[in-house]
Amino acid sequence: MTPDEFKHIVNNPHFIPGIFNYCDRWCERCRFTERCSVYATSEAAGVGEGRNTTMKASIKHTAEIFKLSLQMLEEQLQKEGINLHEVREQVRAEPAIPAPPHAPYCRAAKKYITFVNRWFDGRRDTFHLKGLALAKAAELGLPDTDPVADVARLRDAIDVIRWYQHLIYIKLRRASRSDDFDDDQDSQASAKIALIGLDNSIAAWHALAALLPNRQAEIQKTTASLDRLRKSVETALPQARAFLRPGFDDLPKRP
Repeated sequence: MTPDEFKHIVNNPHFIPGIFNYCDRWCERCRFTERCSVYATSEAAGVGEGRNTTMKASIKHTAEIFKLSLQMLEEQLQKEGINLHEVREQVRAEPAIPAPPHAPYCRAAKKYITFVNRWFDGRRDTFHLKGLALAKAAELGLPDTDPVADVARLRDAIDVIRWYQHLIYIKLRRASRSDDFDDDQDSQASAKIALIGLDNSIAAWHALAALLPNRQAEIQKTTASLDRLRKSVETALPQARAFLRPGFDDLPKRP
């Protein structure tokens, strides 16, 4: 992507400024991709959602975007009479700010990552047997059953749990750091995304419990644990739910 192409995209007034800072990175399920400049740059570079993109290509694209963004920043600073080299030297001369300790909700979210991996690894037989049962139901055409819909619900629940598994911790860690450094907006925004991830994950676990009745008791313990985590975040950052994310929360919803 050339600098001119990049500038044309990021300066396009059709895009919602900063919307990519407040999302869950699930472009495939986002209704605002057509108004997101990050999505547009990825599509223009051929590394958009749903494409057969290698990790090497993604990393290369990210590096190019950072380089182009830095060039634009330097151009803007020059117009304002600011020397970027001098700013860098001033930053280097300032004492480093120690990283804050993990908040309790961060530690809980980090444990959840490991828990999910172990839970799915230990339930391979459960999913195998469920798959066989659904296939049999479809073959026999049993009344009052919809195995095709059940497969879709099962796949969706797993996709949601796996998608937010790491994102919840990442966003809560950012919320914790931002809160310590008095960046209230970033803290609230990050916490809100984590809360949305928790909401969706809890709903997905409930859906999974309905499809796996022999695992309902243990899944209920998981949802209860996630609900406690959700409440702890809401207590620590009470304004997060009310934060209006550009595009997502402050634009009229489509019918």
